[in-house]
Amino acid sequence: MEPGCKTQPLKMEPNKKRYMSLVAPVLLSLSVSAAGGAIDYLSVPGPISISQLNYDLAWSSHPKDNFYIQEYVPPGETPEHYSNMVLLQVFIGSKSAKDVVGALVKIIEERGRTDPIAHHELFQSAAGKDEYLIDFLQSEGPGAEVVEWNAYHYKTFTDNSGRTGVLLFGISRRAHGEQVRPFLIGLKTERIKLRNALNAHPFPDISIKQ
Repeated sequence: MEPGCKTQPLKMEPNKKRYMSLVAPVLLSLSVSAAGGAIDYLSVPGPISISQLNYDLAWSSHPKDNFYIQEYVPPGETPEHYSNMVLLQVFIGSKSAKDVVGALVKIIEERGRTDPIAHHELFQSAAGKDEYLIDFLQSEGPGAEVVEWNAYHYKTFTDNSGRTGVLLFGISRRAHGEQVRPFLIGLKTERIKLRNALNAHPFPDISIKQ
């Protein structure tokens, strides 16, 4: 667990509506372009520790003035071909966490038309705060050559300079080829453990470097 974390874990209540076969390959499209060194834009150098794995900062991007991405993988793995990943995304602006997760749900609904394996479940903070957790599964390629499970935890935040936005703290698992079938079997129980571990982990204390 990195130093400086402030947010305490919250109990989450499941959204009553469950979507099946409705998820988009968000990380599948983001991580394939990862290359080169990583800049620590968010003042979270790592390692980040979740479920007895340590994740080191491996790739980052600042594609827009108001958008930052940092990806962390265990030693020996890469963002291009990983089995385990932790990620941070920061959106600076007036949108709420509800707005951002709502936009993701719309992408999921559209992409799900071509992904028969995909489904997701949405949770909202039981404390009534603007905080959400979405758990989703997705695949890519003929016969689901790559399968990816993700849990994204969103909340609104204010950085140390007073700017507001939405922070995403997420965890991802991938399987390729012959690994897919045992991955899906184990995921039936593993996803709950990982989702709970993510929810219990404090959000990193973000400080955006100017």
